[in-house]
Amino acid sequence: RLLYQPDRGLVVPSVPPDPTREDVRTAIALVDEAIGEFPYVDQASHANAWGLLLTPILRPAISSCVPLCLLDKPKAGTGGSLLTQVVGLIVTGQSPEMRPAPKDDDEWRKQITSWLRTAPSLVVIDNVTRELGSEHLDRVLTAHVWGDRLLQTSDDLRLPQRATWIATGNNITVAKDMARRCYMCRMDARTAQPWTRGGFMHDPLEEWVAERRGNLLAALLTIARAWFAAGCPAPPAMRIANYQEWYRTVGGVLAHAGIPEFLANLREHWQQSDREEAEWEGFLRAWRAALGDAQVRAGEIT
Repeated sequence: RLLYQPDRGLVVPSVPPDPTREDVRTAIALVDEAIGEFPYVDQASHANAWGLLLTPILRPAISSCVPLCLLDKPKAGTGGSLLTQVVGLIVTGQSPEMRPAPKDDDEWRKQITSWLRTAPSLVVIDNVTRELGSEHLDRVLTAHVWGDRLLQTSDDLRLPQRATWIATGNNITVAKDMARRCYMCRMDARTAQPWTRGGFMHDPLEEWVAERRGNLLAALLTIARAWFAAGCPAPPAMRIANYQEWYRTVGGVLAHAGIPEFLANLREHWQQSDREEAEWEGFLRAWRAALGDAQVRAGEIT
């Protein structure tokens, strides 16, 4: 029940029904011209950028939910917003709308309803400056259908939730329940003024991507098609509640293409996000060091 109505003038080269390894290597090389020069801190972040780009392309083949991608960096101008622009240009042919993070739970609910009424392919929460988390954001990231009441009416809305979600910011922190609903793509240019860097393969990158959108789409579809043609082999075992089908599909495509370490930084991200657990662990380690296995009264603890 999908309608394919491409932009006027968009030409997507044919995708081979059974791509060869050379077809896949050529496709990877082209896409990496678009996303390969960002200053990822490790291979996992680079692979996660690939996962972000593939997610909206493969979304019709994923019936379950997809997590939010955190594009995190230490300083403004490192490239988080530019990578978001590149993803938007390839997926939709347009720069995505950059939305600020709402300030409270009620505002989150209203904004999410407003965003989903337009059936977006991408939802971008830009320049997150406070802890990212809301019971409504938690809910929408694990929902197939978003329900809410239309403002100033008694009419109930039921909106399909098929978007790919992105948040950008500097040293983003997330609420505890939010951590398991997102994955991290971290960048660091290791310079005081990252926006002054130059010497890139394509500059301005947005123009190059816009001119080659059809070729980039064909490359991504070739990489995906190779996985389907091979019988959809499973990626390395990993358990991700609510997002297992997404991981099996996107992770399977990347593993089959030879792009390693997708989500390899996930456990580190969870540990860093769960500050309460880390504080308890530190407290209990100090207790063990000071008191060992001895039973003590509360009044004896100083």
